[in-house]
Amino acid sequence: MQEEDKQSEGRKALLFSLRGEEPGAAHVLPKGVFRIGSDEDNDLVLKDRDVMPSQLEISFIEDRYLLKNLATDGSVFLNGEPFEESTLQKGDILTVGESMFRYVDPGETLSQEDLWRPVGGKQGVTDARKMPLRRISFLMGLSLVAVGAVLVVLFTQGRQVDTIQQGTGGKLADLEKPVDREELKIEYESGKDLLAARRWDEAILVFEMIRKQMPNFMEVENLYQEALWESEYVDILNHGKGLVLEDELVDARDQMEQVPRKSVYFREAERLGREIDEMILAKRLREAMEALARQDWSFAKSEAEAILAKYPNNKDARRIVLEARLLQRQLSDKKSGVHTAWSPRRPAAGPPTQGQPARKPPGSPGEPSEEIVPKPPAGPIQLAIAAYRKGETEKSLARLEKVLNGSKGKEGAKAKKAEELREDLRSAVTYFQQAKNLQQAGRYSEAVEVWQRFLERDRRIAGNRGGSYFREASVCLGKIYFDRGRKEFDRGNPIGAALFWKMGKKINPKDRDLRRGMDQLNEVARKTYREGYSLQEINVGEAVEKWREVLMIVPPGHTYYKKAKRRIDRYAESP
Repeated sequence: MQEEDKQSEGRKALLFSLRGEEPGAAHVLPKGVFRIGSDEDNDLVLKDRDVMPSQLEISFIEDRYLLKNLATDGSVFLNGEPFEESTLQKGDILTVGESMFRYVDPGETLSQEDLWRPVGGKQGVTDARKMPLRRISFLMGLSLVAVGAVLVVLFTQGRQVDTIQQGTGGKLADLEKPVDREELKIEYESGKDLLAARRWDEAILVFEMIRKQMPNFMEVENLYQEALWESEYVDILNHGKGLVLEDELVDARDQMEQVPRKSVYFREAERLGREIDEMILAKRLREAMEALARQDWSFAKSEAEAILAKYPNNKDARRIVLEARLLQRQLSDKKSGVHTAWSPRRPAAGPPTQGQPARKPPGSPGEPSEEIVPKPPAGPIQLAIAAYRKGETEKSLARLEKVLNGSKGKEGAKAKKAEELREDLRSAVTYFQQAKNLQQAGRYSEAVEVWQRFLERDRRIAGNRGGSYFREASVCLGKIYFDRGRKEFDRGNPIGAALFWKMGKKINPKDRDLRRGMDQLNEVARKTYREGYSLQEINVGEAVEKWREVLMIVPPGHTYYKKAKRRIDRYAESP
């Protein structure tokens, strides 16, 4: 029984502590909710100033553990990257403040060497934990030696002072306690090491202690001010990164500009500023194109012209301006009531009838060359199609039956068209209801197939104009594609997610979930492109593979698609 219990315990998911208060501790993740934070009511309590009271939540959902970051102010990273929500995968490294954990998947078999490899082995962690004790012991020993030396000096000087005071009448002041410069020098070197490691807060504490004992000791004041400055600038940088995750790009760009050139974080802030500018440009272009798609030419034109004011050579913005002008001209013609496709015969110019002025011939002064005329009346078949587009199926079928009853015994084109339309309409409604039932039952693969059949019938009935049934089908099908893409994305397969989300966006371009999914793919494409850019000096083949992944993640018009394509073409031309 004990062996079976051990085996069942081994099949549970774990958070294995690599660094922190208890290195080597294994925290079992339950089939429920596991909370991490600095408050005592959490399942895992971390007493760390960089950890929020309620920092993380791990939930067991659909045979997977979902990790959520509950407080963006905390210092939390998954595999070295900030995150809001992610599915834990085998081998993931979770950093929470000064603590580090490795996620162990249920049933995963690992040796001690494999477990401790991310931190350089167990011995390295043990030595790192012993270092503060060794340093304290060394300093205590050094302090005892110094105290002994001071007591000897004071005893010797005290006897001299007693002798002098006896001769001088005791007029000398008491001797001041001396400062151990060697001990301060050790602390000074320690503070410099902390500065080099960019551990600003710890360096500030060391230099403050030195300043209290000896303000003019070496260049401690300059180093103290440097630690204060850099501590402030790293906070600004991290705040800007958080704003990027919240999609507050303009505010994030302002934060990056606050980091001065003298800071060690200036290069990173400058790089992030350029990336934010690219994200802002892509976002504004996307909004302008969406405005163009919904025929809001005024907004599209003004947005594209604002982009051209900053980027005069942007081809996408130029194209949007030209298309907006063309759309504006078409809308103006439509409002003026000019119809050239259908116009009735005008009466010939001639003498006026009684009580009417003489009519001028077309094109003569004072007579417009085109007239505003009413549209021709719709026939029964057009009215049946219009009723179907509104979702009034019974009304549409009744109109078609009326056409067929009025043409009994006739072999006309009108009757044939009405018969075909009736069959298509009945098939479309049947497919629509079947697809909805399959989707509600969770049979998504079958539902997708039936939705495709419905869309084919709907297109034959209403063309590309859509309607009530089409809109509802688009929403349902878009949700299936989004859910499938989300599963692929959580599995670490952005290419599969891109395939599903692109299909969903094509069906339902206004779906907000699909837009957010595409935004996540944009971020993956950016990181993948950067990885390829970093690899090009080491391994060109791997760099090209990374850029090919970018081509499969984002559409051809995307900024990083173009960049990756240029890089691939460049190395393809190289000998």
